[in-house]
Amino acid sequence: MSAGYDAAKASDLLAGVSDGDTVQATINNGFGTAASATNYKYDSASKSYSFDTTTASAADVQKYLTPGVGDTAKGTITIDGSAQDVQISSDVKLRQAMEINFTLIQLGA
Repeated sequence: MSAGYDAAKASDLLAGVSDGDTVQATINNGFGTAASATNYKYDSASKSYSFDTTTASAADVQKYLTPGVGDTAKGTITIDGSAQDVQISSDVKLRQAMEINFTLIQLGA
Protein backbone atom coordinates (compact mmCIF):
# COMPACT_ATOMS: atom_id res chain seq x y z
CA MET A 1 0.00 0.00 0.00
CA SER A 2 1.36 3.38 -0.93
CA ALA A 3 1.53 6.13 1.64
CA GLY A 4 -1.30 8.64 1.49
CA TYR A 5 -4.03 6.40 0.04
CA ASP A 6 -5.86 6.21 3.35
CA ALA A 7 -6.14 10.02 3.37
CA ALA A 8 -7.59 10.24 -0.15
CA LYS A 9 -11.07 11.68 -0.52
CA ALA A 10 -13.75 11.06 -3.13
CA SER A 11 -13.07 14.55 -4.48
CA ASP A 12 -9.45 13.53 -5.14
CA LEU A 13 -10.63 10.69 -7.35
CA LEU A 14 -13.42 12.61 -9.07
CA ALA A 15 -11.18 15.58 -9.87
CA GLY A 16 -9.55 13.50 -12.60
CA VAL A 17 -12.80 12.42 -14.28
CA SER A 18 -13.62 14.03 -17.64
CA ASP A 19 -16.90 14.32 -19.55
CA GLY A 20 -18.01 10.92 -20.84
CA ASP A 21 -15.60 8.97 -18.61
CA THR A 22 -16.97 5.98 -16.73
CA VAL A 23 -16.27 4.97 -13.16
CA GLN A 24 -16.72 1.44 -11.87
CA ALA A 25 -17.92 1.19 -8.29
CA THR A 26 -19.72 -1.18 -5.97
CA ILE A 27 -22.35 0.92 -4.22
CA ASN A 28 -26.00 0.82 -3.23
CA ASN A 29 -27.67 2.41 -6.25
CA GLY A 30 -31.13 2.48 -4.69
CA PHE A 31 -32.62 -0.07 -7.09
CA GLY A 32 -32.10 -3.18 -4.95
CA THR A 33 -29.70 -4.57 -7.54
CA ALA A 34 -26.01 -5.27 -7.25
CA ALA A 35 -24.05 -2.35 -8.64
CA SER A 36 -20.77 -4.24 -8.79
CA ALA A 37 -18.87 -3.52 -12.02
CA THR A 38 -21.58 -1.13 -13.18
CA ASN A 39 -20.31 1.76 -15.25
CA TYR A 40 -21.33 5.17 -13.96
CA LYS A 41 -20.98 7.72 -16.80
CA TYR A 42 -19.96 11.27 -15.90
CA ASP A 43 -21.66 14.28 -17.53
CA SER A 44 -19.57 17.42 -16.97
CA ALA A 45 -22.38 19.82 -17.97
CA SER A 46 -24.71 18.64 -15.20
CA LYS A 47 -21.89 17.45 -12.91
CA SER A 48 -23.73 14.17 -12.45
CA TYR A 49 -23.36 10.46 -13.06
CA SER A 50 -25.79 8.15 -14.80
CA PHE A 51 -26.11 4.38 -14.98
CA ASP A 52 -28.36 1.78 -16.54
CA THR A 53 -30.08 -0.96 -14.60
CA THR A 54 -31.78 -3.82 -16.37
CA THR A 55 -32.40 -6.16 -13.44
CA ALA A 56 -34.40 -3.82 -11.19
CA SER A 57 -37.98 -4.86 -10.57
CA ALA A 58 -40.90 -2.47 -11.04
CA ALA A 59 -41.25 -2.32 -7.25
CA ASP A 60 -37.56 -1.36 -6.84
CA VAL A 61 -37.89 1.44 -9.39
CA GLN A 62 -41.14 2.74 -7.87
CA LYS A 63 -39.56 2.76 -4.38
CA TYR A 64 -36.56 4.67 -5.72
CA LEU A 65 -38.81 7.22 -7.43
CA THR A 66 -40.93 7.83 -4.32
CA PRO A 67 -39.14 10.35 -2.08
CA GLY A 68 -39.93 10.70 1.61
CA VAL A 69 -42.63 13.05 2.90
CA GLY A 70 -41.70 16.63 2.09
CA ASP A 71 -38.75 15.56 -0.08
CA THR A 72 -38.29 15.79 -3.83
CA ALA A 73 -36.09 13.85 -6.21
CA LYS A 74 -34.79 15.04 -9.56
CA GLY A 75 -34.49 12.97 -12.69
CA THR A 76 -34.63 12.91 -16.44
CA ILE A 77 -37.21 10.95 -18.36
CA THR A 78 -36.27 10.01 -21.92
CA ILE A 79 -38.92 8.70 -24.30
CA ASP A 80 -38.06 8.03 -27.93
CA GLY A 81 -34.83 10.01 -27.61
CA SER A 82 -36.51 13.13 -26.23
CA ALA A 83 -35.39 14.00 -22.67
CA GLN A 84 -37.29 16.04 -20.07
CA ASP A 85 -35.91 17.04 -16.66
CA VAL A 86 -38.45 16.47 -13.89
CA GLN A 87 -38.88 16.84 -10.15
CA ILE A 88 -40.70 14.12 -8.24
CA SER A 89 -42.46 15.11 -5.02
CA SER A 90 -43.42 12.89 -2.10
CA ASP A 91 -46.98 12.65 -3.42
CA VAL A 92 -45.45 10.93 -6.50
CA LYS A 93 -46.27 13.80 -8.83
CA LEU A 94 -43.84 14.62 -11.62
CA ARG A 95 -43.34 18.28 -12.43
CA GLN A 96 -41.46 19.68 -15.37
CA ALA A 97 -40.33 23.24 -16.01
CA MET A 98 -43.71 24.20 -17.50
CA GLU A 99 -45.47 22.93 -14.34
CA ILE A 100 -47.33 20.19 -16.17
CA ASN A 101 -48.12 17.46 -13.66
CA PHE A 102 -47.91 13.73 -14.23
CA THR A 103 -48.80 10.86 -11.93
CA LEU A 104 -46.79 7.63 -11.73
CA ILE A 105 -48.96 4.54 -12.03
CA GLN A 106 -47.48 1.07 -11.69
CA LEU A 107 -48.67 -1.14 -14.53
CA GLY A 108 -48.81 -4.87 -13.97
CA ALA A 109 -47.41 -6.30 -10.79
